[in-house]
Amino acid sequence: MRSTLPSEPAFPTPTKDGKFDGMTMREWFAGQALAGLLGATASNDTEDAAPMLFFENAKIMLNVQGGETELARLAFNLADAMLAQAKRH
Repeated sequence: MRSTLPSEPAFPTPTKDGKFDGMTMREWFAGQALAGLLGATASNDTEDAAPMLFFENAKIMLNVQGGETELARLAFNLADAMLAQAKRH
């Protein structure tokens, strides 16, 4: 589902017709969120197992049919939340 939140260009590149091309802030945030979801690593501190649990869940999701779609959905939901929060400030 496409967000209705406004999304400015992340890295605006002017085109010949005076418009801007390139990825949106929403796409940039989603990519950053996805990298974080897939790159989470366990802490050496045994008291904080949450990062490892999250990483293991992401790996499991990738091995389940449709799991990659669910991770992409989560990344865009996080991006939408970041855009909504940015609008408030």
